Amino acid sequence: MNNVLIFILSITLTMLATAALIPFLRKKKFGQPIREEGNKDHYKKSGTPTMGGVAFTLVFLLSCILFIKFSVNILFIVLYTLAYGLIGFIIGAGLLFILSYILPKGRIKRHNDELDKEEQAQSE
Repeated sequence: MNNVLIFILSITLTMLATAALIPFLRKKKFGQPIREEGNKDHYKKSGTPTMGGVAFTLVFLLSCILFIKFSVNILFIVLYTLAYGLIGFIIGAGLLFILSYILPKGRIKRHNDELDKEEQAQSE
């Protein structure tokens, strides 16, 4: 298969995977918490899903499996990518857990929680 076609297909798959992953992460409340004492302009970024790199990593691995002829060099590239992806996932999930549950609740304002309160108020 032509390299340009593989590149276009990979970009398209990444966009589709990201478009599917973002609503899922929002629903699971993997949004970025914003500190109340921080800059007020940052509130608009509250609730932005973290860990979007999962989509990029999965599409990269799928592209390698489908389109690249196996060799030891490719195996090392895939393993290094998985290792760095795992490190990023652990850091992202750990940071999200620390900011959401370990620090005192009074110091963190979660955009998703505010949206839930607004939706409940509107439904009443």
